[in-house]
Amino acid sequence: MKRLKSFIIAGIVCLVAVLFIIPVESYTTFVHEESISYPSPPRVWSSIVYEDGTAVFRIIRRDTSVKLPDRTCLIQKLMLRILYPNGTLTELDMELNIPPLNYCIVAAKPDNFDPINISALKPGYLLLRYYNATDPSKPETWEEWGMIIDWQGQTYEPKFLGLSFIDANTRTVVPGLSAVTVNINRAKGFLRLAALRETNDCEWQQYSIGENKELIQLSGGVIKLPIFKSAQFATIATVDEGYAIVFANSSDTVNNADPLLPRGGLFALSLAYGQKSINSPSLLYQVPLANLLFTALKCDIAFVGVGHVCTLTVQQNLGDATNPTKSDLYYLKITFLSSGSVTSFTSISRALPTNINVKVTEWVVSSLPYGGYVLVSHLKTQPTGLVMYAYVFDEDETNGIPWKLDEPSVTNVAGTYKILPNNTLYFAQQEVKDTWSLIFTDLPRFIGDKDHGYSNVHIDTTEPPIQSTISSSLKQISITYYDAVDLSDGKVSIYQINDGGQEVLKQFVSGTNPKYCQISEDGHVVTINIIESTFSHGGSTFYVTMDNNFVKSNAFKEPLIGLRDKIWTFSTEPSEVRFAGSTSGVLRLTVDGTTYFDQLSAEGQAQFFNNLVNEISTMLTIPPSRLKSSGRFQADITISPEKQYLISLDIIQTKDKSEKSVESIIKDLDTMILNKEVSPISLGKTTRYLDATYGLRTTQNLWNKYKTKIVMVFIALGTLIMLFLLAQRREKKGQNMAILQLGLIIFDLLMDILFVSNNARDVDWLYIPSVIFLTVPIGLNTVLAFLIITNENTNQEFFKWFSQHGKVASIFTLLAGADIEALTILQSNMAGFSFFRAPFSNEAKSKIFWGACLSVFLEDIPQVFIQRNTVNYDIIPLLTLISSSLNLTINIIGRLYQAINRLRNKEELELKGKDEGFGGLDPFPKPSVGKINDDEHKIDIKDDQLDVKAAKNLEKKNSKSSFQEMIN
Repeated sequence: MKRLKSFIIAGIVCLVAVLFIIPVESYTTFVHEESISYPSPPRVWSSIVYEDGTAVFRIIRRDTSVKLPDRTCLIQKLMLRILYPNGTLTELDMELNIPPLNYCIVAAKPDNFDPINISALKPGYLLLRYYNATDPSKPETWEEWGMIIDWQGQTYEPKFLGLSFIDANTRTVVPGLSAVTVNINRAKGFLRLAALRETNDCEWQQYSIGENKELIQLSGGVIKLPIFKSAQFATIATVDEGYAIVFANSSDTVNNADPLLPRGGLFALSLAYGQKSINSPSLLYQVPLANLLFTALKCDIAFVGVGHVCTLTVQQNLGDATNPTKSDLYYLKITFLSSGSVTSFTSISRALPTNINVKVTEWVVSSLPYGGYVLVSHLKTQPTGLVMYAYVFDEDETNGIPWKLDEPSVTNVAGTYKILPNNTLYFAQQEVKDTWSLIFTDLPRFIGDKDHGYSNVHIDTTEPPIQSTISSSLKQISITYYDAVDLSDGKVSIYQINDGGQEVLKQFVSGTNPKYCQISEDGHVVTINIIESTFSHGGSTFYVTMDNNFVKSNAFKEPLIGLRDKIWTFSTEPSEVRFAGSTSGVLRLTVDGTTYFDQLSAEGQAQFFNNLVNEISTMLTIPPSRLKSSGRFQADITISPEKQYLISLDIIQTKDKSEKSVESIIKDLDTMILNKEVSPISLGKTTRYLDATYGLRTTQNLWNKYKTKIVMVFIALGTLIMLFLLAQRREKKGQNMAILQLGLIIFDLLMDILFVSNNARDVDWLYIPSVIFLTVPIGLNTVLAFLIITNENTNQEFFKWFSQHGKVASIFTLLAGADIEALTILQSNMAGFSFFRAPFSNEAKSKIFWGACLSVFLEDIPQVFIQRNTVNYDIIPLLTLISSSLNLTINIIGRLYQAINRLRNKEELELKGKDEGFGGLDPFPKPSVGKINDDEHKIDIKDDQLDVKAAKNLEKKNSKSSFQEMIN
């Protein structure tokens, strides 16, 4: 932990705070005491600035145990200090796995050689460049490498960038001849420009950043230059997310006969993101003056106005015999477009300050974010310190505006300074013991009242305004520009900040999408249509970002800069959450998604569903526990010829009023999928495979869809009930429930056949099992029924019945293919009809029983398992599942009852030496034809012969309308 101390400035800074800012008139001072003390003081050696205003400082401390004449060696740690816009600071000391040669700064002119360089990427990450060498004493073995480091100190895979440049005369490594420019969209990587070893040429390389933060080279090439006297290079991250390479070179060629021949020029090369090769350069500026040297070149985006701006320092040698070193410095400011057209040219030499006591050899010119530019120069006053002069200029004024700080201001030995995005300049002070400090001063803004808090001087207003409260049902947002614009291919993105501070993308719209983005006739107002899911979460904070190149200047056709994160922010009004129960829904994969899913292993498919749930829950800003997927899928038979899978998704209810209701989740997810082109659904690794034409569909209303068919099912059921009542009225002692059993058997067989023919391919891998578990049991049951009937025909009593009702027996033999228990209906005495009085033997009943038990495992259970894998229950799968489940339940319960009765009566039957109706297992016991004695109706199971004496004792009822009695 860092120690906190307060401090008093009275000649010597005494600290009592680790972190503190002191307001003093027009500037503030930031002071920090290092948490770890070393013999040498901390030097603020360099710094980088992020687009959100965060600054990262590299601190170096001399290793007092190492003393070399031509270099200063450092403590071998990368010491970073991260200063956030709110004033908090984090210390990060890292021991990197890089060669020790990187921790020695070599004395050289004009600049010392520091092997380590840092560059700002997107917030949270930076690029470290350093050197590797197999033999540090041999310059030809030196190589430049790079790797990404995050603010938590994690390092990522290093990447070879190129060979170091070697001076052809001294055979030493020359510093400062490679540079990196980070893309304006900092997540997209950077451009590296470096001098090629032993040539006059330069190499360029574009790098992107991979998912694992590795560096990936996109393209590269060589810029061939003619022999030159002097050359300067600068690179620009252009607004269209590409790059521009700007270079100035001068020639030694002198032709007195043609004084108009150009001796130097400024050129620009445009380079689109990922472009593989470069085109010919555009000439921006040329001069015919002889004896020119280009000593400095700085370029950047023109934050005020359009295009790009470069400041060029030109030195002309005017020496003669009396004063051979006489020279003049000129400062040129050139503004140009991406096309290479120059829009303005300004010489600012005449405005340089002259009221300083020492001679400033050169000024560094930097453009300011809110107009104007600043001239800065450093002069060395002592071994450990510099002084800094700075003047600010308006675009149109010739006289500079000195700041209200001391002139000159004391700075540290490195002269570290930077300009923040909010137009604040900071510079380092001299370090004392373990303490270092910064001075911050706000520079004047030369744009009048055009800045309305958007950090973009092109934007006048927005709707809704910054920090406003909006309704969750807001349908549009708009941006009003000062000048007319045209829509381009950048995007506007809307993010929600959830309770944990996580930023979740809710919607994005490209300027080229007329369905969601329109512009007014005068070109000043851009309107974005909002989908219902974007602001649906009440009581939440949102912000809108705008890509660079979302719009272009109507006059110049030049891309304009956009809006950074968390500037255009607003909140939604709290909303009431209505409770709703858990619901199941169905999603559909695209054709590509189905193909991709089929290629996955079983484990990969399971992970697919897990990823889908996690991605959707993140996009909806709900806990993952609110969503569940069974992992089931089936083909959608309503479309052809392409195959697309339907997958299930369960939405779980909640009583927490701070969370979204089930109803809101369903509505938002459906909206996001249907508007996939502008929602994060299209960006997810898994959700991108969801079909935008399908959305999310909850369990369908089968009544509305299949009203007629369902009514027909109920009519059939009602008819069966009526037949049962009529049969019951005709013969109360008959097993008339067989009517319902017969109806269920026929219905189950019909549904099974329809399911296999119409829906079995819904789940591809279950098609063959569906066919097998339908046809095999039917075949086995039919064969078993045929064998039972054939065997029973050896029984005289049964043969007599069969002779009279052979056609009925044949029909039920076929029906028994669906369910072997259909044979028991033949002995049910249903409605008292004689063809339902088949006198089956106990052996036949035993076979029917065991055949029915086998069917439970061969048919009923597999069919229920198959049909439960259906994702979207259409009428046939639903009725099939109902009939199969009902049939399975009845069969299992029936078999259990029969087994219990058999065990209960087994001992009694053994004592009596009789077999009473298969131990009470008969579902439909054998009917009687009058009073009957058990001994007189005995059937010998061994020889299956009819007891003739018992047959003679059979009596008939006198009443024709009476039903036959049944054996219990």
